Amino acid sequence: MRWRGPWRRRLALLPGLLLPLAAPASPGLTPLGTAVGGTGTTLHDAGATRSNPSASAALTTVSDNAAGLLGLTAGYRLGPLDDLEDRVDYLDAQLKRDDLTATEAGDLKDDLDALLNRLERDGYARGHGAIQWPGTPFLFESEPLGGTIEVTAETLSRVAADVIAEPVRVETDGAGDPYLDTDAAATFRYAEVTSLGLGYSRELSRQPEGALYGGVRYRHHSVHLAREAVVYDRDADDPFDTPDDPAYIGSDGASIDLGLTWAADHYTLQAGLLHLGSPSFDWEDQSATVDGYPESPRWTLEPRFTYAASVHTADRRWYAGARVDLGERDDVFGEPTQWFAADAGFAPGRFWFPDVRFGVRGDRASDTTLYTGGITLFRRLHLDLARSLDTVEIDGEDRPRAASAALTLEHRFD
Repeated sequence: MRWRGPWRRRLALLPGLLLPLAAPASPGLTPLGTAVGGTGTTLHDAGATRSNPSASAALTTVSDNAAGLLGLTAGYRLGPLDDLEDRVDYLDAQLKRDDLTATEAGDLKDDLDALLNRLERDGYARGHGAIQWPGTPFLFESEPLGGTIEVTAETLSRVAADVIAEPVRVETDGAGDPYLDTDAAATFRYAEVTSLGLGYSRELSRQPEGALYGGVRYRHHSVHLAREAVVYDRDADDPFDTPDDPAYIGSDGASIDLGLTWAADHYTLQAGLLHLGSPSFDWEDQSATVDGYPESPRWTLEPRFTYAASVHTADRRWYAGARVDLGERDDVFGEPTQWFAADAGFAPGRFWFPDVRFGVRGDRASDTTLYTGGITLFRRLHLDLARSLDTVEIDGEDRPRAASAALTLEHRFD
């Protein structure tokens, strides 16, 4: 995702640019499919394998082989700051004033410092999107191998916009008249991650009470990261003009996912350990451009342990489940995350009657909570929406501070 245009517009209009993606519509990597609205523990669709590779064998045991045909996700999260664009316009107008007295300049400096600190704390925006490659995830039960083969491929994109506050200074021009200036900056960070996976899972044990499944998955990650910072310049024709597009730094790494699933007649338990190997990826070094950036930034894909449980009727039509990350870990932007999700639903198992589900998911580290709902049409087409109840004012209208959506289509075969 490449961005062009003035600094002010990109910062202030980022929410509006992301709304079209999310209004008809995150762990450290963006979830796809019913993961937006559910826990994936009841083995109704191929998306259940994302957080646990052992789910592949369990799913092909209780259902058919599966292949994804389409997978799209989009969403955003905004800081709790109303009328961001108006505040940025006001900041720019006051910094450009050339009619200030010394007393006015001192008083205005304090007001603008407070505004910049508020922008740094609450004037952020995050956006994400993802594409699931056609044909994936591909789940196929192989008799010669005694288990289920899983092939996954997806590309994820994320963008972050922030403000770095620097003190406003009272300067004097050649005539001795005071004016205001600052080295505050807007920062933009971009991440593009393509992950290819190959997994194997199988039944490990079968008892009268249920069956235990185990799985392992190798994932190769091709990561491109970029960041740019634009320092305020009051003397430029456009003081918020941006430099050229940032240079993406590409690096590769690999990780291993492990998982166990216990599937019984009326409940399912899962434990997954993802991203073993903890590959690291490079950011561009911009410490010489803007204060506040680390000199040699790197992102490490930290291990993630998840636990999930669900209860359901014997035919799995009525169900309720929950999934939680045990412990915090940093996402691609270095921000701590710890996701949880809970859902309930009804899956009639009929071609002409839709599945319905609803629930809640959130990030305990950032106090983000989204309420979710979804349907499955013709047993193959999944649509899930999520939004927060808290709002932020944009152009005089209240919008959800966070929202996301996912659309997936899969094919089942013998």
